[in-house]
Amino acid sequence: MVRGRGLLINDLEVDDYDTHPLIFGDITVFRSGLFIIINSTDFLLKWDEKTRVYVTVSQQYLDRTSGLCGNNNEDQSDDLITASGVIGSIDDMARSWQLSSQCASLNNYTADSSDPCFGHDERRSWATTNCDILTSTSLN
Repeated sequence: MVRGRGLLINDLEVDDYDTHPLIFGDITVFRSGLFIIINSTDFLLKWDEKTRVYVTVSQQYLDRTSGLCGNNNEDQSDDLITASGVIGSIDDMARSWQLSSQCASLNNYTADSSDPCFGHDERRSWATTNCDILTSTSLN
């Protein structure tokens, strides 16, 4: 999932899910309002094509996941576990789970300069406070 591009599914970029659902085995891709929905029996993923991604996994995966979304054990205090199994900083955790050289390096990352609050000044204070962790210098 990359902002401004279609979804990459099995190395094929698809973007024709607006008018009808696309089905890939047990995975269905469709648009619902602001979100692209990717749904299967094991998970539900909702993406607004900008800054929000919501991932819900089936109850059968309780305490059986790992990665950027934590380990799904209902204990947020241990969600910053790196791929090597130690609790680290957000930077350490994010770098440790990077799988592809196509992923932007945090060292070379240039923040998106578009203003997501344009036209919505009432949201700016909340967004600045809650997104500060993403824009802090610790990610550079």
